[in-house]
Amino acid sequence: MLRVVIDTNLVVSGTAKSDSIPYYLLESWRKKEFLLIISFPILSEIKEVLERKELQTHFFLKLEDIQEMIQAVSSQTVITPGTLEVDIVRADPDDNKFIAAAIEGNASYIISGDRHLLDIEEYEGIKIMKARNFLVEVLHKDIRSLR
Repeated sequence: MLRVVIDTNLVVSGTAKSDSIPYYLLESWRKKEFLLIISFPILSEIKEVLERKELQTHFFLKLEDIQEMIQAVSSQTVITPGTLEVDIVRADPDDNKFIAAAIEGNASYIISGDRHLLDIEEYEGIKIMKARNFLVEVLHKDIRSLR
């Protein structure tokens, strides 16, 4: 099964906006089309961002939806320790946690919309790509109707 790391922003966007590319990406994970790999630092970041009141207000997120996503990410993923330190993304060192999680979890892909990660394209055999490209090129999805 494909092992994939997803950037925090895509998890948050997929939780906040249905009928979007990030939402469809999360649906593919829920349907077990790939195995989601995260680390404890990524899990903490997802929780912190989803629990922001301004985000909840802006996207009309319900507390139960947030709790459901946090529970799913906590229990239906492979969680790596997040102890590996890498210095690959020099323009935004905080993004190194995604590469570290991919290495620790033997992931084949990192899915992101972050240009600092996307500019790397590939690291040690781990492909870094946009959600749209992953859905179309790897999972062979027809997403023409999605935003």
